[in-house]
Amino acid sequence: MSSASAPPVYAVSRRGLVLVTGLALLTSLLVLLPTVSGRAASSWSSPQNLSDATQHRKDPQVATSADGSVVTSAWSSYDGADEIIQSSTSADGGATWGAPVDISGGGMDSYWPQLTMSTDGSTITAVWMVNPFDEDSHIQVSTSTNAGASWSTPQNLTTTGDYPFLPDVGSSADGSVLTAVWMHIDGGTFTARIQTSTSTDMGATWSPAEYLSEGGATSDAYDPHVTVSADGAKATAIWDRFDGSHFRVQATSTANSGTTWSTPVNVSEAGSQGEYGDLTGSSDGNTLTAVWRQGGGGPGTIYTATSMDSGSTWTSPKSLSGDGATDTFVAGSADGSHLVATWVRNDGADDRAQVATSTDTGATWSNASSLSAGGGDADNARVSSSADGNVMAAIWHRDNGGENAVQVATSLDAGSTWNAAVNLSTPGGGSETPAIAVAGNGSEVQSVWERYTDPDWTVQTSHGLLVADVSPAAHDFGNVESGQSSAVQRITVTNSGWAALTVSGVALTGADKSQFTLVSQTCTSAAIAPGGTCTAELRFDPMSTGAKQASLQVTSDAQGSPTTVALSGNGTAVPTPTPTPTPTPTPTPTPTPRWTPPPPFLRDVCGPVTCEGADLSGMDLSGTELSGVNFESANLSGANLSGSNLHGANLASADLRGADLAGADVTGVILDDANFSQADLTGTDLRNAQSLDSTEGQMTGTGFRGATLDGTLIGAQSLTDVSFKDATLKGPKWAGVRLEASTLNRATLSKVRLRDATLRDVSFRKATLRRSSLVDASLRDVSLIRSRLHRVRFTGASLRDVTLQRSHLKAVSFTGARLVRVTMQGSVIEKFSLAQAPRVKKVILSGSTITGLDTTSPKSVRKSNALRLDATSATMR
Repeated sequence: MSSASAPPVYAVSRRGLVLVTGLALLTSLLVLLPTVSGRAASSWSSPQNLSDATQHRKDPQVATSADGSVVTSAWSSYDGADEIIQSSTSADGGATWGAPVDISGGGMDSYWPQLTMSTDGSTITAVWMVNPFDEDSHIQVSTSTNAGASWSTPQNLTTTGDYPFLPDVGSSADGSVLTAVWMHIDGGTFTARIQTSTSTDMGATWSPAEYLSEGGATSDAYDPHVTVSADGAKATAIWDRFDGSHFRVQATSTANSGTTWSTPVNVSEAGSQGEYGDLTGSSDGNTLTAVWRQGGGGPGTIYTATSMDSGSTWTSPKSLSGDGATDTFVAGSADGSHLVATWVRNDGADDRAQVATSTDTGATWSNASSLSAGGGDADNARVSSSADGNVMAAIWHRDNGGENAVQVATSLDAGSTWNAAVNLSTPGGGSETPAIAVAGNGSEVQSVWERYTDPDWTVQTSHGLLVADVSPAAHDFGNVESGQSSAVQRITVTNSGWAALTVSGVALTGADKSQFTLVSQTCTSAAIAPGGTCTAELRFDPMSTGAKQASLQVTSDAQGSPTTVALSGNGTAVPTPTPTPTPTPTPTPTPTPRWTPPPPFLRDVCGPVTCEGADLSGMDLSGTELSGVNFESANLSGANLSGSNLHGANLASADLRGADLAGADVTGVILDDANFSQADLTGTDLRNAQSLDSTEGQMTGTGFRGATLDGTLIGAQSLTDVSFKDATLKGPKWAGVRLEASTLNRATLSKVRLRDATLRDVSFRKATLRRSSLVDASLRDVSLIRSRLHRVRFTGASLRDVTLQRSHLKAVSFTGARLVRVTMQGSVIEKFSLAQAPRVKKVILSGSTITGLDTTSPKSVRKSNALRLDATSATMR
């Protein structure tokens, strides 16, 4: 696909890294991009932090032992100087976790860890990439032989001088045989090929790196994945390779632990774009199933093919999805017969997480089913399966109205039905890039994800719980005549967990248990399968009058056992209605006057009680004590209020056009619909504004058109429908402010501090921003059309649906920022950088002119973006 003379092509791998091939001038950038049952979703543990919450932790992965007891997660962590790989391990199925352990060394940047674990959980191997795009970049590997308690000294699998990326690793069942694959870019020709290395001694030593994909000036290969048989002898690798006109999915296999590899074979068809493949294999290494996206470089159709002879031959590809799909992953049972594939597909309105399953080794597949709901875009879908293929779990993140939430759906019947999706993450922070692992015996399902809570990213986890749900949770038998019996009430116990539920006892407890009768129960006769139920039938038999209470206690091996059902009833000979007591009237409190009377010298103009509606235009009120005075609808235009104390006053609908409020204390003032047009607010304190309904920190309908705000204090409050049109804002302190449905058109902003601010539906058309900070701000539906931005920092900010068309950007930093649907068409951009941007999706710069481009790749651009640089669509210098 590329050579030293070919146009540059940037591609995004499934794991989000931007890859660069070719050396020609960069000229343009275009960022492109089963049935669900109504059964209640299985229960999950509350999210808990795995990483330190004070720094940035990203890209978590998770692996679990076959019995679900040992769980390890690894992630990339920024310690203030370097990106390092850390891990944490649980020895009790995710209930508790150990302190994070550093795997990689310092003095370098390490990213994108991948994990593999032995079936008993004792041997864990991690691979990652070091210093991508630098001359000293490497693939490194480390192994733990004591269930994650400590790790071996990292080893380089690659040599210095080239550019390796995107490692993957698989292991034998005992963890002794390891095979790693990665993409290798030649430092001289900038062509990409797939390499591999194998260890047969639990990672103590590794074979020299060797090529798997074919070479050639137009033969770039990307995105490798590997699966290894239980005995370690067989392994199959898959990747995407350019054949001169299209990408094709290819595969190669070894039957001797990497000593020799077969000649690569094509899995996808010629003449069509096949890329972003994934692979799953049976434990004996004979049965393999691949999935990939097929299309024209953007979202396309998901295809699959199967090999029954260790990758020598493959079935003809068949489609699993409709058009508009991407993000495909696959998992399967140990014998390769039960399969589940997931992807993200646009249904015409939203990106939906979808799934399809097979129970006959890929011969036939179910119709695609949407697991995520409409009304919000899903992304980063992943999937995992138990060894028998009955327990399947899919995970993704979804836009839940302004912030991403991690969601999961599960199937306990090999994909015939799926539980409704549930949120694993909690509101109040963005959560995304999840990973999931199902234990081989299906007893545990483990999930991890990254969560943003200002100002840091934290790795969080949740695991599926074995739960005995009872319905109803309580029952009142009502009034029953003493010596008589009530109707029989049925209680249903449902196994909402991942494995068979064993109920050891069903009994009545409590002081009045003799007043109730357990008529029958079916719960202790046999184990209850996942999703299965049993019943207990109860009756109320009061032997005396009065209220009676007892409990039905269900003892099982579920979390939180025993489970109880509260029982109540009232024994009575003749039901007697209880008279309703007459409520005692509540005395009406005497209202307290809200406003302070005006000072004596204003009473001739205002009156003795209020200045509401008074004409005070042009008056000199400088340095005056006016706190708490009611100036609602008053005319204060042209008045001199400099240095005055207006704390707690009411300026709702007041006219302050051209007024001088320099240095005034306007804290806690009601400013609804006040007009400060052309006013001087230099050094004015406007914090803690109130609304007419006494809501603190709220400013609504206030106008500052053409006003001067130099060093004005706004603070962390909410501004709605506020106009700063044509205003001059210099050094105002707006940290933490929330600005909604407001306009700053043609405004001039200099040294404005909007750190941690939230901007929704805000217009900066033709505005000028200089030396301003929007660090860690959140911008959504913001228009900066034809604006000028000079030395503006969006570090760590989130930009969604932001428009910068025909604007001029100079030295604008997006380091650490997340950009989704950002349009910069026709703009002039100087010193442009997306370095270390955690997420870039649908950013359009077509027709823009760019100088001083920082070619450092975005830190993490999700695979679903299908990022491609089209060398002909726009001009960049």
